[in-house]
Amino acid sequence: MTNQATLLPFLELLEEEVIEFKNLIEFSALLLGHKEVIRLVLNPQSIARLQLFTNQYYPDFLITISSFVLEDVFNSESFDRFQRRIFHSEDTDKERVLFIGYDAAVVEAWQIEEDGCEDHLTAKRYSYPECCGKTYARISKKERWIDVFFEGLENYALLNPLANRFAGITDPWLTYHFDYFPCSVKCQNTIDLCRKNREMIIDSDLSEFVTLIDAHLSGVIILFGDSIWYLRLDRMVLKAWESEMGINPIVQSTEKINSKLLGLKLHEHSASAYIDSQWHHTYQPDLKVYVFEW
Repeated sequence: MTNQATLLPFLELLEEEVIEFKNLIEFSALLLGHKEVIRLVLNPQSIARLQLFTNQYYPDFLITISSFVLEDVFNSESFDRFQRRIFHSEDTDKERVLFIGYDAAVVEAWQIEEDGCEDHLTAKRYSYPECCGKTYARISKKERWIDVFFEGLENYALLNPLANRFAGITDPWLTYHFDYFPCSVKCQNTIDLCRKNREMIIDSDLSEFVTLIDAHLSGVIILFGDSIWYLRLDRMVLKAWESEMGINPIVQSTEKINSKLLGLKLHEHSASAYIDSQWHHTYQPDLKVYVFEW
């Protein structure tokens, strides 16, 4: 372990879509000893590629594969995918869980997963906040993560950009978050962890990414009905944005298939959004706007 993570080799895996940027953040923590094991869900081709990569660059790390395959159960949103374990499957094309890291931690993580993957044990083993591990039980019971994440907020709020979990699930998917669902947008444990991860990237050989990540974290989440939009703040001029073409939601309402966000205005204590040829306001119950700004 060193005081600086060498992350350039992982860009190969990013370009080949074997891993996502949030996984790169976890690999950085692994190399620095901030984590002991990483959990990845991969298809057989990606597993083989990661094994070759590890043998070439990090031969001291142990890799173990789950004895079960994974099958999708339901997708509540584009970023909410729940899967079940199927043991003794002969299907060679399905995804499996891959564990990579230090020997004892990998063995422990593998055993936790094989025994049923209890949320609090999983959170502890992967260095995720305990509060988030406990809250994930609500999401596992099909409660919408977005509702849990923003629970208790007014319809308009200014928030810490380090808490912006959406940056990691919207193009270009840059983030300081590990791969878990925070229990709340105000979870201080998550904010502290992301701040630490930001400092970690500043000290790495990918420090030039920090400016890009910071810009992507500065954004606005617009919730209207079941639809969700994400708009970066650098697209706004004087807290306002309009477009004749509009943008599609990152999560589409099943009731309004072709909804588009055509305009957005941020005021001191409220916001207005132009959706489907009509202005809506956060003082009305159907619109919520949350601003992540440095």
